[in-house]
Amino acid sequence: MRLRLVGVAAAAVLLVATAGYLSWQRWGGRTQPAEPSCGPLLPDVAAGCIASFPVTGIDVWPSTKIALSRTALMAAGPFPDDPGKQALVAYSLGDGRELWRLPVVTPKPSVAISMGNDLAAIWNPGTSSVRVFAIPDGRPVAEVRSGLPGDDVSFVDDGAAIVLGDRHFRHMYRLADGTESIVPGFDNTKCIGPVGRSNIGVVTSRDNLLTAIVTTRDSLNLRNGRIEPVQSITQQILCSKGLLTLSPPPGASVSKIPVAVFAPNDDRLALVYDAVGADGRNGTLIEIRNTSQRSPSERSVGHDAGVVATFAMDGLVYHRLAWSLDGRTLAVVRSISAESQGPSNLTARVYAVP
Repeated sequence: MRLRLVGVAAAAVLLVATAGYLSWQRWGGRTQPAEPSCGPLLPDVAAGCIASFPVTGIDVWPSTKIALSRTALMAAGPFPDDPGKQALVAYSLGDGRELWRLPVVTPKPSVAISMGNDLAAIWNPGTSSVRVFAIPDGRPVAEVRSGLPGDDVSFVDDGAAIVLGDRHFRHMYRLADGTESIVPGFDNTKCIGPVGRSNIGVVTSRDNLLTAIVTTRDSLNLRNGRIEPVQSITQQILCSKGLLTLSPPPGASVSKIPVAVFAPNDDRLALVYDAVGADGRNGTLIEIRNTSQRSPSERSVGHDAGVVATFAMDGLVYHRLAWSLDGRTLAVVRSISAESQGPSNLTARVYAVP
């Protein structure tokens, strides 16, 4: 009986989150820890900030997605002095200098890169096409036209195709000929919700094994931070084997559902919370959860999705976060004010993740 009640509660929260409702509450006077200092690239740091540098030459919209390669952070946006022009820019992780730039035409462009770091995909979640080109020379490779691509676009391992869409429309498109196919495991059109990343309180891993529900308070009487088997009553909606419920950590806002982003291999989940800095200014608190055990058996008592790292910083990140392809480095672009207001206000921070 208890498991059935848990399933009903989880399903109800999923429906509310999918509809985009927020549970508005006060901050309660909680503040995040002070931002640690971070300077030039520090490759031997096991966990924490390893690089920080200004993002210059473009204005990166709060809603856009950035990308991270082995040596560079990539972001796209308009020129501050000429908003009608836009570029994709690569910044060196070593010293923040601009390595190259390419013109782009997609409005409010987001970017994803291939495993080989030789292809980039540019898209806007509200448009119907994804442009793929070689980097750094900018040679056009393909333009994929589909339904709305959603917030998550990624390359398959060999770079021959891209994967996009939410659970009810998650397809793979081969770049050579545009051949379209349904991603295995995402063939149930009754299953809904974002895959890979989300800001509506629910997100599913790209391997479809785990659905995380992020609440703004402890109100479900579920085991916070535990990966539990999904019971039949909720599996019809969740369509995944594991369920993870999470509530805000100390210092995080309880008035806004965070952005949640799975690492490319799904074994880490980053949660980007708004926070209040020690001086009362806007801040961000990023919590990293261990989601390596995503598929508990039906008789399992559940696994801990423990916190492996917490990163506090001044300013706001919103969606401007990227994982490295191995899931052990995280990069963000943050702005001190609510809107980015030009490149002088933007800073990149790069973190090592255990």
